[in-house]
Amino acid sequence: GSQIIVQEELSFVVQVLSRQGTFLPKPHQELLAEVEIPFMAVDGIGNRHIVAEGESQISGKYLVEQVDVDGMQVRRLYFANNPFVIQSEAVLRDQGRVDKSCSAFDYHKTMAAGILALVDSDVLTHGLLVGLGGGCFVNLIGHLLNDLELSVVELDPAILKIAEEHFDLDLESNRLDIRVGDGLEIMPLTHDAVSGCPTTFAKESMAFVAIDVDSKDQSAGMSCPPESFVEIEYLSRLAE
Repeated sequence: GSQIIVQEELSFVVQVLSRQGTFLPKPHQELLAEVEIPFMAVDGIGNRHIVAEGESQISGKYLVEQVDVDGMQVRRLYFANNPFVIQSEAVLRDQGRVDKSCSAFDYHKTMAAGILALVDSDVLTHGLLVGLGGGCFVNLIGHLLNDLELSVVELDPAILKIAEEHFDLDLESNRLDIRVGDGLEIMPLTHDAVSGCPTTFAKESMAFVAIDVDSKDQSAGMSCPPESFVEIEYLSRLAE
């Protein structure tokens, strides 16, 4: 909606939170009718409309919205259990198609830069990504490296449909191997792992492992990844 609608929705909340302040001498009921709360939006809130919403058994309720920011169309994915974090974001171009050459997140740009540093290496043929989300990073790295084969482990099968329908991810690409499983259970075949398990990979085939997993725990102080994905034991196993 417009900024006016957003201000109207937030004014009551702001006044409730501010009642303890000395700058509000009158009862809250009187202020509600008399006082306008000033708001400042740094980049504006843009015009939004909901593209899709639904619920996953694993991730909970989700929302896909389209936002007009400074004349640019952007599509975003949110989860209701962490609504202040944009899970995925893609820039839209002609006829509403996703621009796969763009990345909205510095995190994705940094990961892509690290992978591109291996371009002159003979080992850069196959990589592993933990976490799919809207598929924005898969789209980006596929655009930059046309010959790269990428395996992806995603916990939530509902995410695959979201990525395909709303973020233009090509699930049928012969360069993409998406497996539904828990990224924390990834193991190389050299361990006591069962061949054919969705989270088991031949370690010699992977030039890199990238982690792009969102966190549902708002108390952790990290929007992503969950703390379990940065523990030494887990990272050491991935590095083997």
